[in-house]
Amino acid sequence: MPCDLQEMDTDVSGVIEMKGYREVLHRTRDVIKKMAYGIEFAVMGIELQNYIHYAMPLRHMIYDGMSYLKEYKEIAQQNKKGNRQTSGDEFLSGMRKEDRLHPVISLTIYYGENPWDGPLSLKDMLQNVPPTVMRAVSDYKMNLLEIRSSGKYHFSNPDVQAVFEILRAAYEDREDEVREKYSDVKLSAEVMAVVGEIVHCEALIKINETKEVNGMYTFFHRLVDEGRKEGRSEGRSEGRSEEKNDIIIRMLQNSVPERDIILYTGATEDEIGKARKEIEGKEIKGERIKENVPAEI
Repeated sequence: MPCDLQEMDTDVSGVIEMKGYREVLHRTRDVIKKMAYGIEFAVMGIELQNYIHYAMPLRHMIYDGMSYLKEYKEIAQQNKKGNRQTSGDEFLSGMRKEDRLHPVISLTIYYGENPWDGPLSLKDMLQNVPPTVMRAVSDYKMNLLEIRSSGKYHFSNPDVQAVFEILRAAYEDREDEVREKYSDVKLSAEVMAVVGEIVHCEALIKINETKEVNGMYTFFHRLVDEGRKEGRSEGRSEGRSEEKNDIIIRMLQNSVPERDIILYTGATEDEIGKARKEIEGKEIKGERIKENVPAEI
């Protein structure tokens, strides 16, 4: 239930250590919620995607693994501090036989205009091998919620239901159908802001200043006039530009030579300079910058 969800720290960074090998991984999830079931809880990680991510199952596996690693280390630390280990085996692992980790559930919400054609499991990402070999390979499946094909779901929260229905209508050119359904419904400014962010319609985002929209006429008037005529084409361009900038930043943080950045991304010197300034700005603010760390998956 939504009322049971609580915010959690989105940082799932950690250190992987094995006999002479040590690697620091910095990972931050988009949203992490803790679902309360009495004393026990499950952790839900949510990833928001505007573009198809062809390594998303691997990303899920790494994020989930880092979440489990983080909790495992907390348990081991508590056991060590409380001198709780009673056997050599428990001392070696840091966990007692009865210790258990809490389940982690990851969900990718994909709101891009193109149908998702990426992998849905780790095995989908692997090269073709004989079935006898593949049966021995551990798989890792991802949970995907694609807005374009979300009509089979019903959400108990009316605002969430409205967001999904409006977006499907916008993608499928069914404005009249949704306008009729929501003609007498007062939609919150938050709903309009979410839709505006996704379809890149500045007018809808600014509706937050008026706090409420009465009916769908105003919404679709603004969506069609600004979102459909200008916002989508400009928004796609801006989205691609932002994604390219993120890639340049990650490459700079991983000490990739500038000539290679230009070769692989087609970036200009001005774009690389802009990315450097963003990194310097974050360092000045004291934010943690990822240095000498493998590029985020």
